[in-house]
Amino acid sequence: MSKMFEALRRAEEARKQRMIGGPYREVPTSVAEPSAVHEAGVLSAAVPQVERPPMVDPAPELRPSDDAYREMGILRNSIDSLLENNAKRSILFTSAAPGDGTTTVANNYAALIAMKGDVRVLLVEMNARKPALARRFGLTGQGMTHYLSGRVALTNIVNRTGAGYDVVHVGDHDPGQIQLLAQKGFPPFMKEAHQRYDVVIVDAPPVFSAPE
Repeated sequence: MSKMFEALRRAEEARKQRMIGGPYREVPTSVAEPSAVHEAGVLSAAVPQVERPPMVDPAPELRPSDDAYREMGILRNSIDSLLENNAKRSILFTSAAPGDGTTTVANNYAALIAMKGDVRVLLVEMNARKPALARRFGLTGQGMTHYLSGRVALTNIVNRTGAGYDVVHVGDHDPGQIQLLAQKGFPPFMKEAHQRYDVVIVDAPPVFSAPE
């Protein structure tokens, strides 16, 4: 595992050096009404169609380095073997302590899955203690804390990246909201997300410092 994180950290440093031309912009999201609902692990025959939100500016390349790509490929194969042929997948990444590279792993895994082109991927940030996605993608505005409190719809907090997957950042830098609202608000969020996406990846806080 340490080998994978070392490779991913090198990839992140290289990515920062390549970043030019400014951050991503938040753009409106347009999502078609779903024609099927995924509940209790059962997928109906009809597959909901998603209209991808447009991008205002071309985004910098987010593809992992060759080393990180290989490590992510091993991780993907391991997950595929565990989940078998499940059409809808929810994958949560966490770690023991802050600084272990959870966000980098979750982000690079989302990028790898999205490379297939026919898989709709959503990366969701739930770490309100040390959020990183808004800074990484240059996002502003509302996020998961606003959705969980009932102030905004899912379609209003989704942002498109240049790597072919969508991102929802955490919103307010307030872990108390996540602790109070996640148990009631997160299951409906996942149900709605799976109406629109094939894979939902959750970037979670470290378990030793986050009771939620």
